Amino acid sequence: MKIVLAGASGFIGRPLITRFLCAGHALVILSRQDARTERGGRILWVKWDARSAGEWTRYLEDAEAVINLAGEPLTVWPWTLKQKQRLLESRVAATRALVNAMGSLPKRPRVFVNASAIGYYGSGGETVLDENSLAGKPYLATLCQAWEASASAARSLHIRVVCARLGLVLGGGGGVLQRLVPIFRYYLGGPLGSGKQWLSWIQLADAVAALEWLLTQEQIDGPVNLTSPEPVRMQEFCRALGNLLHRPSWLRVPGWLLRLVLGDMAQLFEGGQRVNPVVLHKHGFSFAFPTLSAALSVSIKNLEGNASQSSGMKRER
Repeated sequence: MKIVLAGASGFIGRPLITRFLCAGHALVILSRQDARTERGGRILWVKWDARSAGEWTRYLEDAEAVINLAGEPLTVWPWTLKQKQRLLESRVAATRALVNAMGSLPKRPRVFVNASAIGYYGSGGETVLDENSLAGKPYLATLCQAWEASASAARSLHIRVVCARLGLVLGGGGGVLQRLVPIFRYYLGGPLGSGKQWLSWIQLADAVAALEWLLTQEQIDGPVNLTSPEPVRMQEFCRALGNLLHRPSWLRVPGWLLRLVLGDMAQLFEGGQRVNPVVLHKHGFSFAFPTLSAALSVSIKNLEGNASQSSGMKRER
């Protein structure tokens, strides 16, 4: 395939590029960096502003698929009103620009896969959530709703639209483990909030494999939960991480303190979702890391390997 990828420089985008190249695809990567080619022309980097139409639009011609991962990181603190607006606009504007660009093409892509998040559901408590569950009301839920609505406009162009609702992604190239592992190593790890809230997660390799798999599943249209079939409670997650690192998991951060320090950003850690990936199961997707222990183990090994490699490169310099 010829695949257009926006937001490729992030935690998920980098391994996605590697997987696509191994599968023999040609890539057009929309980036804020200057235009260039790599891998004998198989990767073409095209500059865009993630906001408006421009010269980059013509590079979408003859693409069979478009994947959008673009958006300001949610982990930038604090969530002021200005930052909340930036988080929303960065997602909606980039998505709208891609939809408008696809609409201007004489031959349009067959599929548009747009990132979203299980934050769409809000705090679900003990309820098991699937793709048909109603949207929540907190800020993250409204952000995801607006994001998905802007992507869904591509259906009027007769393009199949998939909104990939990602859970907590575990991997060695960044993400939440890059922040949590050092804390646990210094004996400061423990549950955030009550510890009883549900965490729905997915290993990075499974997230990347699912995104590629969705490109060819013509029967799938609409929201898809990208989460493991085995969600866990926060306290169980922290206990498993501590055991793998041979560290205790005892220092709980109470919910009131999270809210005091982080404000609305506490939604990332305090509200839980018990999510079931019904669509992936129904259509036969196979998880390489369905259990938390296996997912954490390989993620920590990759994280340590990346740290070792980075340290070696610094010594060489």
